[in-house]
Amino acid sequence: MNIIERVRKSLNITSAAFDDELRDVVEAARRDMEMSGVPRRDEANADVIQAIKCFVKADQSWEEPNIAARQMESYNAIVNKLSLTHDDRNNDERGCYS
Repeated sequence: MNIIERVRKSLNITSAAFDDELRDVVEAARRDMEMSGVPRRDEANADVIQAIKCFVKADQSWEEPNIAARQMESYNAIVNKLSLTHDDRNNDERGCYS
């Protein structure tokens, strides 16, 4: 299952009608993670997947500010952990978010 399918499932979206918008938000999460010091990792990494899902849920919860804030707190906690625990020796040079 690719990242868009995982995100769609986490949001209880069954249609692919919003996939372009979701791709944009996923890419924003990826860029934010990189700017926070998280190297590109394999999307099979459960922490990376969860961080992306939290970021997207926060973005999609604009009508519920408390939910959006909690999702961003979760996202930031995961990104902080990833940025502190990465090991550059284990990252391949091709990146992995693609």
